[in-house]
Amino acid sequence: MKQSVSNGETVVIDATMNLEKGRAEVESISNETECSTLFVHVTCREKVAKSRLQKRSNNDDTVSDATVSTYDEFYFEPLTRDNVTIDNSTTMEALQAQLEARVIPIIDGERK
Repeated sequence: MKQSVSNGETVVIDATMNLEKGRAEVESISNETECSTLFVHVTCREKVAKSRLQKRSNNDDTVSDATVSTYDEFYFEPLTRDNVTIDNSTTMEALQAQLEARVIPIIDGERK
């Protein structure tokens, strides 16, 4: 990540980032390289998340190894830094609309 950012590339980290330690590491690299960071907190209602995980566990084509028990054991440290929260509990279209309305304008504003 640090090398890519140093080379002027845009980097998207698609990760759980459930612990503050990982978030702080990303922000530290961002500060070192003088680039901006946007944390996007994607939420999903528990019932929907478990249903999706159950369906996924029956699919041999999935790359994820997450299961309902993984979800039940998951711990997410509260997000205390600035972020944009997006709800992924409904349709892909609704998710895309939220991204276009709430994330893209921030990214576009930072690029100007």
